Amino acid sequence: MISQVLVRALEDSDEARIALASPASARVAAELLERYGDSDHPLRSPEELEALLQRLRMVRFDWAAINPSDRTDIVWVLWQGDDPPAGHLAFLRSFLRWIETPWRRVQARRLASSWAAAFDRTGDSIAEVGAWLEARAHQLGDPWLRLADELAVFSPRGGALALAQAFLARAETAKAFWHRLSLPPRASLGGLPLAAIGSAAALVRPRLQGKPALAARLIDFALASPAFRASDDAKDVGPALVTATRAQLAEALLLPWRSAAPSEEVKEEIIRFLLGHYGDPRVERRKWEGVAPEAAKILRCWLNREAVDVFFRLAAKTKKEHKTAWPMRARFWRAAADQLDDAWLILGSQCDVTARRFNRNFGQLVGCGAEHCALLVKLRGLTIVIASNSEHERVWLPGNQQAPPRYHGPRRSYSAASLTTGADFSSIYAANDGDLSPRHLCDFVARHTGVALDKSLGGLSARRQAQLAHG
Repeated sequence: MISQVLVRALEDSDEARIALASPASARVAAELLERYGDSDHPLRSPEELEALLQRLRMVRFDWAAINPSDRTDIVWVLWQGDDPPAGHLAFLRSFLRWIETPWRRVQARRLASSWAAAFDRTGDSIAEVGAWLEARAHQLGDPWLRLADELAVFSPRGGALALAQAFLARAETAKAFWHRLSLPPRASLGGLPLAAIGSAAALVRPRLQGKPALAARLIDFALASPAFRASDDAKDVGPALVTATRAQLAEALLLPWRSAAPSEEVKEEIIRFLLGHYGDPRVERRKWEGVAPEAAKILRCWLNREAVDVFFRLAAKTKKEHKTAWPMRARFWRAAADQLDDAWLILGSQCDVTARRFNRNFGQLVGCGAEHCALLVKLRGLTIVIASNSEHERVWLPGNQQAPPRYHGPRRSYSAASLTTGADFSSIYAANDGDLSPRHLCDFVARHTGVALDKSLGGLSARRQAQLAHG
């Protein structure tokens, strides 16, 4: 590159390699290097680039009226702002003619990076510049020449898809794949890699149920891309593309499992990825905007079911006098898990080690034995608490100000008293006959919500309960 030659010209003292004609040559070389830099990032500050945009707007994108000293920086703002310069076709074509007459290779390579950064399949200017770059790829040098030859990367319709297909067709890791592409930094953070991730998601989604291992491949493809990791703060990428890509990825990982969940290993990998990069859909709903509600519901159901399972595993180790009731209650709530809106674990300090391996958020239980735990359930406005030191669920109706608040932050503390005070219903109120089944609870829930929980799952005699509890 010219910048590298100029650096050597300034630093190399070996006259046999290069002899500067005069002291003025060194000054010119230094000025050129300062002007053009040695990367695909602008030297001007964001404020200076914004001022450049204002000047372009003031002359109404008339190429002839633009100061020649501004022309070399236009490539950095071509797709910036609410009224991007590239959206003005006459201006864009004048800019492209300026690059090619005479051929300005540095500007052309920077244009390729800016194009990849601002990539959006639907943009007319992206298609125009893509066709221009494709026709001149042989003058750009690598990596653009190689990528154009092997993957037709400058095709707005096919370039991103070709990247996704190339990755899925090989056994290499995503890190090795992205490294092999050698995209310049500006391009690697932009819309082209994001569109490739979206294309990979579209390819994987119909195949995932038959090949669950593709979930790990897709996750690896996204995580190894700087564009995905920086998508929340992307400056060159349109927010619509970021939202669409994130939605495609989440939906591809979740919707194939509508009828049956994957193996625990695959499910855990999907959960960890989505919680780490999208947040819990029950709490961080903004990050799930654009994702199909059905996909978010699948993840909520997985998390609710997991909370129920973990709670009953922990609860079975506490309070021995309640031991006969746990199998029945566990069976009932596991069957009801998919109907719950929320199910949150609240754990005593001695339960933390058990739950931490799941890497999930949970509330902190205080004011009782450190080995105890509780499950906070939300169902159609009802608040229900199942506690490890109680035989009976407690229920608060909508509007009851004493109802325990839904979980909305990491490690929130709940006192044991707050999980019992002011309840509108407890099965102990109705079970004067010693009936420990969920029949009374089901009737109460159905009366206030219209949700019919399966009371038959708990309809076992006390003797049978005891037999099940003792194996």
